[in-house]
Amino acid sequence: MITIFGSDLSRVEPFLKVMVFLIFGLPVLMIELVIGLSCRDRMKSKGYANCNSWFFIGFFLSFIGLIICLCMPDKGSPMPPGPGFEQYVNPPVHDRQMQVQCPQCGAMNPTGSNFCNGCGNKLN
Repeated sequence: MITIFGSDLSRVEPFLKVMVFLIFGLPVLMIELVIGLSCRDRMKSKGYANCNSWFFIGFFLSFIGLIICLCMPDKGSPMPPGPGFEQYVNPPVHDRQMQVQCPQCGAMNPTGSNFCNGCGNKLN
């Protein structure tokens, strides 16, 4: 027994079943189709390959798929500037002119230091 809004559709003529599909099902199908095409075009413009899979993601996930597509970064865009992992892997090298060498142990110390960071010897 199929019911919509309390009406038994098993007794309704086939014409009315088609009308119910056209009223309720077709608009939903059209919206999903538009969202799927939007996801495919958006990902194509961002430089992603295999855009047909993005169509199915948008079609089946609807607005969630569209949000995923909008949040994905461009393929060709570089990483945004700012501190990242590189500062820990490659620490900045200070200029030798900005450092003072200890006469006793040879350690490099920042300019203006009164004592050596390596041995504790007085620098000036």
